[in-house]
Amino acid sequence: MIYDDFLDDDDLKTYVQSINSRAKALKKKGRVTVFSLRHRIYDSGGKCEWCTVSIVKKPFEVDHIVSLSSDGDNEEDNLAVACPNCNRIKATKHPARFAQEIYARTGIMTPLLQRILDDYDIEAAVQKSLFDTLDTDENTPTISPHDDSDDDPPPYIWGK
Repeated sequence: MIYDDFLDDDDLKTYVQSINSRAKALKKKGRVTVFSLRHRIYDSGGKCEWCTVSIVKKPFEVDHIVSLSSDGDNEEDNLAVACPNCNRIKATKHPARFAQEIYARTGIMTPLLQRILDDYDIEAAVQKSLFDTLDTDENTPTISPHDDSDDDPPPYIWGK
C-alpha cells in the first residue's frame, strides 16, 4: 500500500482481509477493522514508527509488533506502520531486541521504541566504537601501542 492523505477504502479492505485471514489461520485473537487500520496508519504521521523514515507517497507495511508467529495478537495496539526495510529486517525478532537494534543504528528514540523498551523494562544503549576515546578511570582499559623499536608492526596491548 502507498501512504497518502486519502487512503482508498478498497485497498484498506483488502489489507484488512489479508491481516485478519493470517491471524485467523494462526488462531490468534483480535480482528483489525478498516477504521482501526486507517487510524493506525494516520497516527504514524507518514513515518515508519520504527526508524522515522518518511513513507509519504511511498510503500509501507503494517507490522505486528509482537509477530503473530511469536504469540502476538491481532489488535490495533500490536500494530505499527513500518517501512518495508524495517518490516523485513524485524521479521519475527522480539520487539525489544529490534527496538534496541534500531536505536543503536539511528540514535533516535521514537514513541514506539520508548513504549516497547518501557514495557520490557530495558534501556536502549548505543555501543561505542572500538576507536572512540575511552574513559580513563582505573577500571576502564585503554589501548596503548607497544614499543615499536623493531621492524614488525606494533601490536596493541590492553593496559591501564
